[in-house]
Amino acid sequence: MIQERKASIVRVRRYQRSLDNNVSSFVLNLLIPLIFWIQRICPSIKKKRSNTAIHITIGSSRQIRPTKNNLRKKSITTNKSPEHFVSVTNINRQHHSRLQLNGNIIGSDSSTKRSSLRTNDTANTSHHSKHSRTTHYENAATGYSTSIKDRSDQKGMTQDYHRKSKRNKKTKRSRRCIIMSLLITVLLILIIGIILLVLLIKPKQVIIPTNMPVLRWNSTGVTVAGISGNASSGSNYLNRPFDVTWDYANNLYIADRYNNRIQKYLFDTTNITTVAGDGTLGPSSYQLHYPSRVIFDSNGNLLVTDSANHRIQLWPSGGISGTTIAGVTYSPGNSSTQLNTPYGIVLNPISGALYISDSMNHRVVSYASGANSSTLLLGGNGAGASNIQLNNPVGLHFDSFTNSLIIANFGGNNIVQYVLGANNWTLLAGDINGISGMTSTTFSAPTQAVFDPMGNMYVADRNNHRVQFFYKGQLNGTTIAGVTSTSGNSATTLNTPWSLKLDNQLNLYVADTLNHRIQKFSRY
Repeated sequence: MIQERKASIVRVRRYQRSLDNNVSSFVLNLLIPLIFWIQRICPSIKKKRSNTAIHITIGSSRQIRPTKNNLRKKSITTNKSPEHFVSVTNINRQHHSRLQLNGNIIGSDSSTKRSSLRTNDTANTSHHSKHSRTTHYENAATGYSTSIKDRSDQKGMTQDYHRKSKRNKKTKRSRRCIIMSLLITVLLILIIGIILLVLLIKPKQVIIPTNMPVLRWNSTGVTVAGISGNASSGSNYLNRPFDVTWDYANNLYIADRYNNRIQKYLFDTTNITTVAGDGTLGPSSYQLHYPSRVIFDSNGNLLVTDSANHRIQLWPSGGISGTTIAGVTYSPGNSSTQLNTPYGIVLNPISGALYISDSMNHRVVSYASGANSSTLLLGGNGAGASNIQLNNPVGLHFDSFTNSLIIANFGGNNIVQYVLGANNWTLLAGDINGISGMTSTTFSAPTQAVFDPMGNMYVADRNNHRVQFFYKGQLNGTTIAGVTSTSGNSATTLNTPWSLKLDNQLNLYVADTLNHRIQKFSRY
């Protein structure tokens, strides 16, 4: 079983890893096309290549300051237009240069100009190189002087446009790139945030410790006592059984409530005998009136909750009558010597104290070994939902590991834990405010809670007609017997279960009260 559990945990972890990989792949598949899209709408600016072009600026006679990018500047005075001078500048360009004024192209493409300028320059170089270079620029400037002069502004200043249209285009593109990048970044943050939020609020799977074996039960029960659906006083019949337990020899004992007797089923036989009560209700020492719980002490004596007689009876092994050890026969009350419709009883194996759920007094009391009066442990202050009150407590279980009582708070629709010596209880399962329900976390009139050696809890959820299983420390239960809110007498259904027990193999026995039978659900 442990190997099966480990294998299931490995499958859970592999599933979680595959889920994480799928999420990562989804995010990457989302990011990659967006990154390419950003690169497409925002192409990187290519590195400028240093090409030399000639830029000629003709202005008025006042001095023109050199631009930042000027590499060489020469001033020439023309013969035809003494009022103007020509500024010739070598400027780095990416591909070609143009002669511009106020943003208007006044020359042809750069190849034609360079060809013309080279011809003139070559013709004049043989005589006087320095003067011919000046003449060359002068001729070039003179050729365009008329159109430039017409287009000059009133102050005689010319403006230098370095590919203004292309810079404007790049500026527009850069702005669009920034806006689109911001929008895409916000979109990505929103998408990633939603994914993370979904992963974080995803219901977490309950991972059971690896040393905890898988516990499963056959959902089809087998009747081990009584006749399903038939109430009778015959020896092999039961009439609303309320409790079931075993002795050291695995003989089965049943509180046959409406037959006012305790029945013994010898282990692995059909031999059935009555060990307490005579089948008639009454207050006598040999009679019982609606017995509801049965347990054994360390000496093998039988202790019976005689509910309608408001007392606890001790029946010695082989005895024909009982002795009252708690309560006053047929005298309900709330004093320290009285009980009012008691149900659950349990012994402290160390101190020998007897704990009783005094249901109609909404309290749990303790009788020390041999004492005639009780000590109040919890409740007794009226029915309520606060953690210092109880509401018709029924089932009791003593946990020696935590020195505490586990109480089936019938009217409070929950299972609570009371540590001996404390002033209040803590919730183990069910609704803390006492609200009934049929979900995996709620009950409707629970009547018994028992535990296995691993600390897992089993609850008889009476009005939901089911048995709920809770792994240790968990609030979310699983139905292991019966069908929620569906009563029936088939092998898979229950009808108002009042009690349950586990044997040493963790097979489950249920007192299926209104079906007048004891059902066994085998663990596998």
